[in-house]
Amino acid sequence: MLRGSSVAEVLDAVRREHAANGSLLRILQISSLLLGDRPLGSSDLGSVKVANGDVIDVLPPFAGG
Repeated sequence: MLRGSSVAEVLDAVRREHAANGSLLRILQISSLLLGDRPLGSSDLGSVKVANGDVIDVLPPFAGG
């Protein structure tokens, strides 16, 4: 489990922990994010607070319908 007080801090922790995984880092740049069931869209991720137990979903782009 990674910790941070905002979505941006959690994503920074992911990037630090997985710095050698270029594929993951590229996917994070182009993915959509959800905090629980809330789409984050163009939100300022530094101001979106997270609490203990919150789940951030990373949804890579996909084709289909």
